[in-house]
Amino acid sequence: MKDNFIIWLLQNFSVLGIVVLSQIIFSRHSNAESTRIKPDVLEKYSGQHEEAFVADSKRVLELMKYVLERIGETLGFQGYQEGFNYPFTIRFTDGSAAPIPNVGAYTYFKSDQMGVMAQEMVLDLDVLTAYPQDFDREFIHELTHAVVHDDLGSKSRNLTPWFDEGVAIYVAGDGESWVEHALRRAHLKPEPVLTDLDGPQQSTRYPQYFLAIQALLEKVGQEGLKKIIQRIFEGRTPEEAIQDVSGLSWDAFQVQVHSYSLRKLNEMKTLILKAQESETKGL
Repeated sequence: MKDNFIIWLLQNFSVLGIVVLSQIIFSRHSNAESTRIKPDVLEKYSGQHEEAFVADSKRVLELMKYVLERIGETLGFQGYQEGFNYPFTIRFTDGSAAPIPNVGAYTYFKSDQMGVMAQEMVLDLDVLTAYPQDFDREFIHELTHAVVHDDLGSKSRNLTPWFDEGVAIYVAGDGESWVEHALRRAHLKPEPVLTDLDGPQQSTRYPQYFLAIQALLEKVGQEGLKKIIQRIFEGRTPEEAIQDVSGLSWDAFQVQVHSYSLRKLNEMKTLILKAQESETKGL
């Protein structure tokens, strides 16, 4: 087939025409690469945490060198080390208008008067300086949101809170700590940690969101998760995409999530009790 196409080209186009055609093809590929936009870490800051701003600005640049590649490999996105599809700025401030109180960072889409879309990540130094150990986790979590939303563009409206947040927690690598803290707050009772995935977004539901993603990975694997994200890019909701890839209806998937979550919470409860028993014996 390829040989026939080459013969057809030679019969129908001059050498100059073939050269021009090839230049068009390759220039389109080159332009596609060059349209990537580098993230802009804003250097302007007028707050009370100047020392933290300088240190955290450097840390942001260090993290982006390898975290963008990690996000891409985990979720199936390509090219983010070269830049984003839409303008993306990172801004430091004291205090913020975050949709959830007391969070150190959040990311949101915005558009200008011409309708040009862009994303902004806001890092609240009032919160982050109070909990400096959380900086990397918070930043990676929000950077994951930024990459996912940038790749999906307008299709990101199809994301449901449990999937959007669950994926970000999974990539940030702190899901186990979310679950352990929730279980300890519930006095090692698994039932209060189990929540409805269809409910409104709340930080108290984040452990369940993470467990749902883990249950999904147990069913479809890493490549299956990438396929689900691709289906969302094609216009499906996460719930529809899960059924496409896993064969499970939404109701059946929720049953599986509940069973998986209960099993994992009981396993963690056992580990916590054993650790407490060892500490008691050591006293």
